[in-house]
Parts: sequence; structure tokens; C-alpha cells
Amino acid sequence: SGFSWRETSWLFPFTHDLINLRHGPTRSTPHELARLIGVSNNIADASVAALGIAATTLCLLITGQLVAESKIHKSADAYMRGIVRKAADGDLNIGHTVFARRRTAEHKPLVAC
Repeated sequence: SGFSWRETSWLFPFTHDLINLRHGPTRSTPHELARLIGVSNNIADASVAALGIAATTLCLLITGQLVAESKIHKSADAYMRGIVRKAADGDLNIGHTVFARRRTAEHKPLVAC
């Protein structure tokens, strides 16, 4: 996907003024994001164990943006459980989702900060 952490606020606008990821995630980032979007620490920990910190952070960003756009019908926690399950089954492709976010973001006007 060629993802750069500097793209975070552009691809995931819900993060604006909430969390700074310009230099990438730290060990505490998954729990910080999980708390902000309503995902339990247990699910965040399971995701870190399955995917690592960077991929978990991306999955939480994807989940958080979908929550912000009212596109998750159950809960952020249930959505992340599904992501962890997909990862365990080898069916997770974060790159496709990041690519789709880029295409969506390209068609939205930039908002002055």
C-alpha cells in the first residue's frame, strides 16, 4: 500500500486533533486509539498479538473512521474482533483498505485547518 504515517489525518480524518501519528505508533497507541473509538483493551491486545503494533494501529484507524462515518452497525469492538478473526484465518488485506481510503480521500475537498 506504500502507506506513510504522515497520511493518517488525511486518510482517517476522525483523528484530527485526537492523536498524532506523524512519526508512527508507539506501544501505547493501540490502547489510546481503542479507548477513543470504543474497542476493549482485550481486543486491542489480541490484535497486537496477532498483527503487531503497526497493523493493529491501522486496523483501529480503519475501524475508527468507519465509526465516525456511521458505517459500523454493531460496535467497534465487534468489528475489531472480526478483523482479528480474519487475520487469524489469513483473510486480512489492510493494503486494499488503505488503497480504498486513498481513493475516497482524493475525491473529498481539503479542509483548511
